[in-house]
Amino acid sequence: MRGTLRLTLALLLLGGCADHADESGYVTIGLPQISCPDDLALSKHDTCAFAVDILAGEWRNGPAESLFSEPCVPYSGDLVTITGIRAGEGFTVHLKGFADSSCTEQVLIGARGGVRVLEGVEQDGIWYVPTFGLRKFSEFPTFARGLRELAGGTQCSSDDDCLKVGADGFTFEVSPSASCDKDAGTCRLPSTTYPLNMGVGRAFHTATALADGRIALVGGVTHNPKPGTFLATDEIVSLFDPVTMTWSRPELDWPSGLRVALHAATSIGGNRLAFFGGARQVDLSLLDSGEAGSTKKYLEFSIPDEDLTKKDNIVSVAVTVDFDSGTVQSDALSAPRVGADAIQVKGGSVLVSGGLEPVTTGTGVLPSAFADLCDGASCSALGSLNGPRFGHCSLCLDDDPGANGCETVLLFGGLSSDLTDGPETVLGEVFKGSDFTSVGLIPGDLDGNVVFPTCVRAAKNNYLVGGTERLSRAPSILPALLSLTSSNVKVGAQDLDASGGVPSVFRVHAAATALEGGRVLVSGGLDDNGKAVGASYIIEGKEIIENKNMRRPRFGHTATLITTGPLKGAVLIAGGLTTDDEGALSVVTGAELYVP
Repeated sequence: MRGTLRLTLALLLLGGCADHADESGYVTIGLPQISCPDDLALSKHDTCAFAVDILAGEWRNGPAESLFSEPCVPYSGDLVTITGIRAGEGFTVHLKGFADSSCTEQVLIGARGGVRVLEGVEQDGIWYVPTFGLRKFSEFPTFARGLRELAGGTQCSSDDDCLKVGADGFTFEVSPSASCDKDAGTCRLPSTTYPLNMGVGRAFHTATALADGRIALVGGVTHNPKPGTFLATDEIVSLFDPVTMTWSRPELDWPSGLRVALHAATSIGGNRLAFFGGARQVDLSLLDSGEAGSTKKYLEFSIPDEDLTKKDNIVSVAVTVDFDSGTVQSDALSAPRVGADAIQVKGGSVLVSGGLEPVTTGTGVLPSAFADLCDGASCSALGSLNGPRFGHCSLCLDDDPGANGCETVLLFGGLSSDLTDGPETVLGEVFKGSDFTSVGLIPGDLDGNVVFPTCVRAAKNNYLVGGTERLSRAPSILPALLSLTSSNVKVGAQDLDASGGVPSVFRVHAAATALEGGRVLVSGGLDDNGKAVGASYIIEGKEIIENKNMRRPRFGHTATLITTGPLKGAVLIAGGLTTDDEGALSVVTGAELYVP
């Protein structure tokens, strides 16, 4: 017996229905039959035609065997029904939406893998396929947390009892994907009916792409028990799978009481990652920069000695997670640190550098000169940096670093030894082998140090796209292309051509993502007026070529390139903090996707 798969798209219904079948009769699609002028899109997604592919397996390393393909169907409606798919698991649905009836101008993409069609149970075969606009940001559908409880509390004797609609004749009382569990006598939902949004909001977390394409979000602050106080989440890891478009929370054996934010993390090969240090509590507030006659603001970081549970706040933990085996190993850094940087270096080890460390006497924190070399979770002190630094970034200077780590690393910017009066000029240093070499400044567009720089390397170009000159100052660093001398002992910066205009060009705690083809997406940040930024832009070469708007302003978020599946090349934007009109900070609860 064959199952049934129905795809529901968030598009307006603007026409009657007709049936369209492929020549083999294998699949029948019920869809609106419309006339769509090439110069007039008929739906709120500017879509008036679509293509659909049903594949026999998951699209992880490439498209699987095609079971059904329809390259161009006039369409503008809210329901596509596909019948005749055989029962089985692991199907992939791939949709394209077009702004013209000849299907040449694509404006929409939809994808969902891991589809399960149950034999003999039609309604359990219903799946929603999320759709995203091209060349723009789109939010993920929001999961209704109480929906499963609602289904479990609804009595039924057949599927029809679970598919009742309200007085409007359209809205389902439970869900169009509900079916009856006759043994329990209550309605149920498939375990992955929805492409769940992030389960927990988080900011100043990390996001790491694994070898199989999944993206692991680690730690970050989420709880806000009182104004200005943010506690790290106890949901240590959340995994996003771009193949199935679902989020999951792996059940792993974490070290007791582990909670971290402002930690460092990196991939260590395969489906493994490592993360280091961090704090359980971070106090954040927006303050006036103190410049005469100015309305500029900056974000003040305060790292208490203890968190609200009266435990040591700054941790020295080093954790390695293997998602294939489901194992967790932990050790310790040479000293407790928060805000360190981590990058995989030649030989597969991880260089962990700098951060803030507790002072040895009294209370408070100071920038750290510690450096550790970690093999998995096992760390050993490497020696001291040439200068203490906190809030710095790292760039791999290798042309082709490969899978075994980076041979030459530039540690750039960061606060040095004084938290109150601003940093000393300790611009950077290069790590190679086991040595650190100081890096000076070539006079030019950049005339001093950079605190909280946002750095990225793309197509052998090194970019600096944000930061501030002092800790207690508003962001003041322009987007620039960094250049090093052949001996890697001096670095200069050339401001990017922003003649096209960039809203809120001064920003800090933004995210920069290397896209396919050598371009860079710079998303969000906190501007010099203390407002979360929604404006984002694209860098190509030495120019800023496009401006884009995220769905929600945010900073302290992550932006991670998707490396597999039908959405390969898109960017997952996750978490962050946002601001309201009064300047209050709150954690962003959802994720969005940018599709180039």
